[in-house]
Amino acid sequence: MEAIACVADTVRSARGSARELASRLVGTRLDTFSLEGYLKAPSPPRGVVLCAAQGRGRAVLDFLERASRRLLWPAPALQLAEAIGGLRGEDGETPGHAPGHRAGAASAGRRTALLLEGVVDAARVRALSRSSPPRAWIVEAPGRVRLTPAALARLERQGVRWAALVPVRLVALHLSTELARAPRTWRGLVPPRTPVWVSETGPI
Repeated sequence: MEAIACVADTVRSARGSARELASRLVGTRLDTFSLEGYLKAPSPPRGVVLCAAQGRGRAVLDFLERASRRLLWPAPALQLAEAIGGLRGEDGETPGHAPGHRAGAASAGRRTALLLEGVVDAARVRALSRSSPPRAWIVEAPGRVRLTPAALARLERQGVRWAALVPVRLVALHLSTELARAPRTWRGLVPPRTPVWVSETGPI
């Protein structure tokens, strides 16, 4: 049975969305996480529904912004991904690339990148700061990066852009009616044509 993660600001909100989405995703196991819980999980589902159907106002948008910045990292550019697959001795489909995939701005057009296997923590970043590595950093998955929001923001200001060999697959957004009617507030946070599932219940 395929597993999909319902990821929300809190586990309580994720569980509320999962109950509502169960009839839509028949035959799928829905695992529920807060954003922080998903990132810490050892092997979370790759497919994710971002759930912003509970709560109101700025807090809900803050969650979507945090999730976008922390979860929705692109795969490396195809040329880089193929080179990494060769180094890792991987056969078959290029890591992170499904048919029709387009790499994000993090690595598109770049010929050099830094591959960081394993966990990326503050000590590892400090060691890297002693050299001048490329500004495109490729990790195995977003959850392998264990840095504070402040540290991530500092690296972003320094020009670091992230990509993931196994990027999160955004299945859909689960939004309140209020948020679904205001797409300008969140449209730039997710890939184009992301499905939007509107909650049939009101915020709690």
